[in-house]
Amino acid sequence: MHPNQPPRHRPRILVDADSCPVVDDIVDLAHTQGIQICLISNICHDYSSLDNVSLIQVDNEPEAADLALMNYSRTGDIVVTQDMGVASMLLGKKAKVLSPRGLIYTEENIVPLLEMRHTMQKERRRGHWRGGGPKRFSESDRRRFLKSLRHLLSPGKKEGENDQGD
Repeated sequence: MHPNQPPRHRPRILVDADSCPVVDDIVDLAHTQGIQICLISNICHDYSSLDNVSLIQVDNEPEAADLALMNYSRTGDIVVTQDMGVASMLLGKKAKVLSPRGLIYTEENIVPLLEMRHTMQKERRRGHWRGGGPKRFSESDRRRFLKSLRHLLSPGKKEGENDQGD
């Protein structure tokens, strides 16, 4: 290692565990690969029954888990969150970020995603769009997530090298 380079660490998986439908899948996959997991959730969720998992519990306040994700993440960590704003900040820290539905957030796709979210919020406020919210989490979402997580855990793969199909 070059003296001016920071020491390398093995990536961890950090999870915004509040309402995350794939926590058990993450734990199972990470344990088979010997990867450290840290679940961050508010005090209303109990993950104490999970073995070999670090738990960080935060107050039941808006954005508390998001702030903890930002504070505990390091370059190279894999972070699971469905919050695109948090994802954009984590990309700035050089973390690898994916959604519970398997979308890998990248420098290339985060701005269009945030712009689309902003446009939809404006339309809702104007009363022009009354969507029913996100579709129900499905088994194909779970498979896509696991495929994306395995992809990010594969050595030598770049974040943008992701086929989002099933």
